Amino acid sequence: MKPLLAKDNISPPLAKGGWGDLPWEKIACALAARSAFAIITGGPGTGKTTTVVRLLALLQGLTFDAKQPPLRIRLAAPTGKAAARLNASIAGRIADLPLAALANGEQIRAAIPTSVTTLHRLLEPLPHSRHFRYHAGNPLPVDLVVVDEASMVDVEMMARLLEALRPEARLILLGDKDQLASVEAGAVLGDLCAGAAAAHYTPATGDWLQRVTGATLPNKYIDPAGLALAQVTVMLRHSYRFRADGGIGALAAVVNAEPTTSEQLDPTQRFNAALQLFPEKSSSIAQQPNAAKQLTAIQLPNTQANEFIDLVCDGYRGYLAAMHDDDPGDNAAPTAIDAWAHTVLAAQAEFQLLAVLREGIWGVTGLNQHIVTLLQQKGLLRIENATGTPSQWFAGRPVLVTRNDANLQLMNGDIGITLAVPVRNAEPPHLTRRVLRVAFPRSDGSNGIRWVLPSRLQAVETVFAMTVHKAQGSEFTHTALVLPDAVNPVLTQELIYTAITRSKQRFTLLYTQSSVLGEALCRRVVRSSGIANSLKRLNISTENAANV
Repeated sequence: MKPLLAKDNISPPLAKGGWGDLPWEKIACALAARSAFAIITGGPGTGKTTTVVRLLALLQGLTFDAKQPPLRIRLAAPTGKAAARLNASIAGRIADLPLAALANGEQIRAAIPTSVTTLHRLLEPLPHSRHFRYHAGNPLPVDLVVVDEASMVDVEMMARLLEALRPEARLILLGDKDQLASVEAGAVLGDLCAGAAAAHYTPATGDWLQRVTGATLPNKYIDPAGLALAQVTVMLRHSYRFRADGGIGALAAVVNAEPTTSEQLDPTQRFNAALQLFPEKSSSIAQQPNAAKQLTAIQLPNTQANEFIDLVCDGYRGYLAAMHDDDPGDNAAPTAIDAWAHTVLAAQAEFQLLAVLREGIWGVTGLNQHIVTLLQQKGLLRIENATGTPSQWFAGRPVLVTRNDANLQLMNGDIGITLAVPVRNAEPPHLTRRVLRVAFPRSDGSNGIRWVLPSRLQAVETVFAMTVHKAQGSEFTHTALVLPDAVNPVLTQELIYTAITRSKQRFTLLYTQSSVLGEALCRRVVRSSGIANSLKRLNISTENAANV
């Protein structure tokens, strides 16, 4: 065992935090530190971001101890929204690192990057081309790439990334193996993590982990025939966000559970098992346990039902109120206007309606049209222009970018809000008028706002309702999932699980037929990237990467 990987070198950055039954976060850091390739998977709130920040601190600490220059590290995510979300959290995690006791602690902290980019921007797409600046012939000038939300990465993009890495560079994948796979070909992370729950660590790996981390793995995680891929894969198992005995965490576990009996393959049984976690309508909120308050189930006859109207109007009322109440005024400085946009964007992320389909009354196209009408009827939206005719663009319109636009530096999945911004005429008498601009959060780590003219946005759609696929990489305080009124092949366990885990605090299920949810919970996505089979034939090096 290399001296730099001794227990004392791993422990300081990991001094805080509870580990559950085993110190899985510490195990993840140890295994990733000795390998050129590693995977850290886990559900929402299991500490993936915290773990990778501590891992980066460990790697930089080992590098400094070896009298080497700091590692060149880049952080990336598949979409702009996923990159922005990691951007919003990573600086705080770095600031919280318990490094004060280390002689070079602040040097380590400063060497951990705080900005996150998209994979496309990392590889730098060439204009009017499907090619990238960085490839096998011109590799990325980095020592380590961390990819968050790796379940969203398709086979082609993963191949492009691997080709662009230098042979001695490291790659760390983070993500939830149980989420939906990418829209494009393949199920890369799901393939790679197929055996992660059982670990499959060899006795040699188990002995090494005991010496390095002090953790003794139980026999159920030891497999003498464990593949090389398993020795660099770690599944984080304890959720710090959700309780396991109720609420969103328990619902996600029930939805994601593998059937063990023929009865558990029955749609009615699966539906009942999920629905029993929701509180009874007759019990008051005050009487419900805290976990139960996270869940609501509503059976709807149609989209005209009062329960649906109230849910949508109450859900979007907050950001529309912020748009009006926090308006800085016609004479506001640019910084105040940016701050206003930040407030509205944050309020918009409080609630999101998710749908399964694109077409039909329960699809996003019909739902978006219906919601605009509802909000207009309630006086929450005004969509007429100066002549009184309805307009496609109106203040308060949330939009989703559906295609990458390198010129605007916008990526598929970015969400913006249309605002009426004060603009002062350059010519006398210098009157101020309001013009529509779309505010997008920058995903470059600057915490700034990117303002775009509506006329320049050629590939956007209204996003009062969005598909579950488009919601990947995003989180909302309250998420509502509306199911279609008939069974559909796209309805799977992975889709339902992904919708549920977009919620940070509350989840509402809207359904018309119980059979639709029951059938979905009995169906899993069957896709293969072929990557896992290829890696099974490889001997992943752990010794060379230990010499950081």
